[in-house]
Amino acid sequence: MFSFLKKGGNPAEKEIEALVKEIQLNLENNYKDRVRADLKTAMETLDRFKESGQIDNVVYAKYRSYFEDVSVKVNGRIVY
Repeated sequence: MFSFLKKGGNPAEKEIEALVKEIQLNLENNYKDRVRADLKTAMETLDRFKESGQIDNVVYAKYRSYFEDVSVKVNGRIVY
């Protein structure tokens, strides 16, 4: 995960990592409404990149799992 620590790399993954960072920041500050909005954006972005072939199944599964975990933490269930 956290490919923003790598140089170069896939631009799609960099965009997803920026969303992950934003979600983490909002979680740390207990901004649950922002986290919910960020999760919706993140899942839409993730799905768009998957459908367009910009990320592979392994990357998709890794981030989807993370977003689902955050959703359960914030909502008590998976919600997008």
